[in-house]
Amino acid sequence: MSAVLQALAEAEAAGVELRADGEAVLFRPADCLPPALRAELREHLPELLPVLRTRQVLGMRLSDFADAGLRLVVYSELLGERLILASDNASLPASDGEQVVYRAAELRELLGLESEELRRVHQAKRCFNGVVTAAGRGGRTS
Repeated sequence: MSAVLQALAEAEAAGVELRADGEAVLFRPADCLPPALRAELREHLPELLPVLRTRQVLGMRLSDFADAGLRLVVYSELLGERLILASDNASLPASDGEQVVYRAAELRELLGLESEELRRVHQAKRCFNGVVTAAGRGGRTS
């Protein structure tokens, strides 16, 4: 088990709930977290944040994710690349053009598409740096 997962397991065993909040981690109740463990979690913050964000997102409805201010890097086996899934209100760092970003509103439009349709929409989004909108019900980009 990695050091960050070990520290997370120790915090949870102590009855502490950890949650990502932007670039910070919130501890509840904070007074149950031993100082040494708090320091260890701070040390592993860059590795801890993606783990916590993933846990949060997996337990959410899309409507909740839309307003949660989160961004999550995922690997899509269907598309064969890494993507960024972002809440509609999430701030994103300047793009280097490598990863395509899908906002929650776009994900809503993609629901129910067949694999081949999703691949075509993704290629158009990548090629034109487009945004998936509700234009028609074909998952078109604009």
